[in-house]
Amino acid sequence: KPLTISESRTSPNLVVTPNAHHLWTTLLSAQDDVLQRWVVLGSPGVGKSRSAWHFLRMYVDERRAKVVDGTPMPTVIFEHRNDRVVWMFEPADANNGHTEYISYECAWSDFHADTIDFLRSSSDNLFIVDADKPIIIDAATPREFVAPCLLWSTTVFICPPDRIHYHGFSKHAHMICMGPASADSLVAAAPYMTAPTKRVSEADVRARVAKVG
Repeated sequence: KPLTISESRTSPNLVVTPNAHHLWTTLLSAQDDVLQRWVVLGSPGVGKSRSAWHFLRMYVDERRAKVVDGTPMPTVIFEHRNDRVVWMFEPADANNGHTEYISYECAWSDFHADTIDFLRSSSDNLFIVDADKPIIIDAATPREFVAPCLLWSTTVFICPPDRIHYHGFSKHAHMICMGPASADSLVAAAPYMTAPTKRVSEADVRARVAKVG
């Protein structure tokens, strides 16, 4: 599925800067931990949501080598609340490390994670919740703005750094923060992150980094 609606405005390329790769690699290497719930924090625009697709691929690829030990390939659910859509990626053959994946899509309003048996009962599967937009949470807040329910599956909750968004879930989860990309890595990535007609010069990239940090 393309990562952008209009390629005239931005690029469909998935560009992962070193800071993002380091975070997801750190999270993946901790998969032997008993507690498989994570809160991923970071400033808006730092790359959390976009690079989550990179982690999804890393997670699946890492599991391919474990099938020979009897660990089945995971089913992955990606709940993208900003777009109000949910994707499910299901292995065609969970006992085959070379299996292809079948994808499904549904409206977020039709999706309730706590009713899905394989999310509630097995840590072998992955549930990613991308809720990375600032909101005000109060008694009248719709459920799409609330932290995910506690499931047995590995759960990654991506959200803004304001504690009000994650404090309930974080009591039962690890927290990890994605730091900003360096100027050099953004200069290298810039040609792949914009539409061909909207290239940003190295001088402009460095000027923007110098301004916002």
